[in-house]
Amino acid sequence: MSTASSRPEDADLLARALFGDAGGIGPEGQIVSGRTALGRIVDERIEDFEQKSYALKPAKPIEILSELSEANSLKQKDLVDVLGTPSIVSEVLNEKRGLTIEHMKKLSRRFNISPEVSF
Repeated sequence: MSTASSRPEDADLLARALFGDAGGIGPEGQIVSGRTALGRIVDERIEDFEQKSYALKPAKPIEILSELSEANSLKQKDLVDVLGTPSIVSEVLNEKRGLTIEHMKKLSRRFNISPEVSF
């Protein structure tokens, strides 16, 4: 069998490329290790894939709150400590009332997310 994985020299070459013995010249002319060069290529490929595959669509604050509540198996009563009263929770979830800055701050802390990005 003549596959690369069956030849010791190919395995050695792959190991050197992955772990630093193979290198090259970086974009600014600096010498980089094989691990650094390979890591940069892998990082770029992963970033490209994630941007194409997992791009987030703009969402309204209520959509974000609903998604976070569902993902964390929360009921309306579980949001009272953040939003204040059961009636405020109901009004927010039924889009009769918007979230205040204070609500957004508390929700951000509750779900460990940035208010700038999320609400």
